[in-house]
This record gives sequence, structure tokens and C-alpha cells, in this order.
Amino acid sequence: MYREKTWMDAKSLRAQGMSYVEIGELLGIDRRTAKRLCEEEEPPQAKGRERSSKLDAFKMVIDSWLEMRPKMRSTIIYERLKPLGYEGSYTIVKDYVRARREELAQIATVRFETLPGYQAQADFGEAKVSFLSGRSPVILLVYLLGFSRWRKTLVTPDETRQSLIAGLADAFTSAGGIPQEVLLDNQKPVVVRPRRPGEDAVIADEWLRFCAHYGTSTRACWPYRAQTKGKVERPIGVVKSFLYAHTFLDLEHLEHELSCCDASYNARTHATTGMAPAERLELERSYLLPLPREPFAYAVSHRRCVSRDCFVSFEGNLYSAP
Repeated sequence: MYREKTWMDAKSLRAQGMSYVEIGELLGIDRRTAKRLCEEEEPPQAKGRERSSKLDAFKMVIDSWLEMRPKMRSTIIYERLKPLGYEGSYTIVKDYVRARREELAQIATVRFETLPGYQAQADFGEAKVSFLSGRSPVILLVYLLGFSRWRKTLVTPDETRQSLIAGLADAFTSAGGIPQEVLLDNQKPVVVRPRRPGEDAVIADEWLRFCAHYGTSTRACWPYRAQTKGKVERPIGVVKSFLYAHTFLDLEHLEHELSCCDASYNARTHATTGMAPAERLELERSYLLPLPREPFAYAVSHRRCVSRDCFVSFEGNLYSAP
């Protein structure tokens, strides 16, 4: 393989009008080689020599193990390879496992698109809001349809199950239909036991009744993985930025401004879909499930024992019982 300097000298001599025979004589190369170097647009690059390894025949096996158990230790992999006929050293296995883990960690998260009417994402968020009376924390519930990107932002008193149910019911009505699935966090209003590796989340009974009433289903995403419901994570940040930049008269004024903010967002062309969410909602609405005749009646029941003096204790207060 000829070096870059030989290629550069050959190109320079050819530009001066010399023949390939003359270039070959000056540079000590064959005339055909001189011609090839002069015709190449890029300098010649040395090709790395491919070296075989005793591990080559077992790499697919290691990859399958790491896909099932990404944290499997190199020592365990090495011990499991020996009965399969591996005769190489442990160092080769350790280096390959380390490099493979780095490759798996750098795999980009792929954006997924949902079919119309299939999925909505919802999440709570808290923001410090400036009122004329001072700064105060406000709980927000952001609801977003996956296909159309149509958004609805509500102010809730807290992050309880009752507030979540009321907010989603309001969002369903505003959208004019119900998605087949609502993607939520592993939050207490929804799950009794959060989702874990190898185990599905245990959904609360009252939440299951709410889903059954509206004909939808719930899927709890993985903890500490915001990418799972990334469509709604970014709008929450946008809404918070809007709140930080304004001062409001009271809570009613805040809700009105949030409604105007949502209307402005839904009327703008979305960078991903190329359409305004409000226009795309018109296409999605026919795929949404119909609203029920009556809203979901949510009631919280608590069992209490009546004391001998005919009082019932609830949330630190005593109430007389007949």
C-alpha cells in the first residue's frame, strides 16, 4: 500500500504535464500504478487486517445471554462458555462483554407512533406559579392523544385518584371520545403494586371500575423511564415554562390562560405530524370510543367502628352516630 505522500506527488507531477511512465520512473513505481494513483480522488487508506479470534464462534451466544440478562457478569459468561467448547482466555471474554454493553447502552431510543384512537398519555406535574397574592404551588394534569397530539391541561387540587379520574373524564369529554388505552406512571392513584421486571403492575380496583365504565384500558409504564411516555413529558415542560413567565390574578384566571395556551398549541402545525393537532383530532375522533351516557360516579368508602360513646373517628375528627 502506497502512502499518502506518494499519491500526492503523483497527482502533482501529473498536473505538471508529465506522463505516467515519467511519474513511475521518478517515484520508483510501475506506470500502471502511477496511473491508478493519479485517477483516485482520495488518498489510499491502509486496510486493517482482519484477525480471527477463538471467541468468534461464541459471540452470538454471548449476545443472546446479554439480551436476556444485560447485567450478567463476565465471569459467569466465561464459565458457561467452557462446557460449550470455548478454549480461549477469560480476558477476551471480558473485553468483548464490556464492548458489547457499551454498544447496547448507546442504542438510540426509537420514537413510536400510535394508530388513531389507540393511545393517550397523561401525567401530573407541579409548578410554582406567581399570583398577585404571592407564589404558590399548582398541580397540573396534562392529557395528550398520541396520534393527533391534541392536548388538554387541567388544574387539579392534588394527585389523588379522585382528581385523576375527574381530570381524565373532563379530557375525554373535551376530545369527544375515549382512546383504547391510557398510558400512565406507576402512581398510587392507579396501581397498588408498581410494575417491576418480570411482573405486571397490580391495578387498583376502583381504577379498574373507572376503565370499565369508559371502555378503555390502562398500562403502567416502567419506573424512572420518561421515554416510555415521551409525548406527554415534553408538553409538561412547555406548560411549566408558560406558567413561569406569567403572573395570574387568581386560580380562575390561571385556568382561563391555560385553556388559551392549549387552544394556541392545538391550532399550530406540529413539527412531527405536519398538521395542527386540532385538525388531526378531527381525523382521529371517528376512531375514538363513544362517551358513555352517564359520567363515572366516583365514591370513596371507609370502614369505621362506632365507639361505645357513639362516635366515629375520621381524619382526626369525631362524628356522632345515631
